[in-house]
Amino acid sequence: GLCAFYFSIIQLRTNDRKIRRCLEPIIHTVGLFLPFLMSLTFLSLSLINPTPYEPWCGVGMYPWNCLALDGIECVRGGR
Repeated sequence: GLCAFYFSIIQLRTNDRKIRRCLEPIIHTVGLFLPFLMSLTFLSLSLINPTPYEPWCGVGMYPWNCLALDGIECVRGGR
């Protein structure tokens, strides 16, 4: 969003009124809804699982690295 703002100010020489009316709503809409839609997609596909290296859950398979290890069946997230 910040890159688009600077590009429109410097390169396109857009005035503040036009940026507030046209560019800002697009930047805010994309910035709010894209992460929300991605998280809902990952949740619906059961891809948010615990990770061994971070103290939070992330996108991946469960158990961790189950596709590379023989004898371990993937419960979620593995194909």
